[in-house]
Amino acid sequence: MSHAHTPPVPEGNQSPYPIQEPPHSHTGTKPADKPASPAAKAKAKDDHTRALAIGAAVGVGAAALALAAGVFLMEERSKPKKGKKPAAHKPKQAPKPKKPKPANKAEAA
Repeated sequence: MSHAHTPPVPEGNQSPYPIQEPPHSHTGTKPADKPASPAAKAKAKDDHTRALAIGAAVGVGAAALALAAGVFLMEERSKPKKGKKPAAHKPKQAPKPKKPKPANKAEAA
């Protein structure tokens, strides 16, 4: 079953917008290919160079920030915290026996 057939649409239900683009008349006019002026080429090259320099600066800045953060975190790990003793291995203590629950006075009566 092919989908090439389009069902009929009632006249009052027609879309105000064209469903298919109307055919274009090709009169043989081509856009003029003018060579770019040397000033336009120089401006485009300057824009490209500037964008490249900005991108490089952002990349170097991000790398420097990541390096500084890494060094800062490494320093924090090597310093002992104030008021805390370094963790030492301690053997586990045996659990304490549980105390028996006292009897309720309501049950005794």
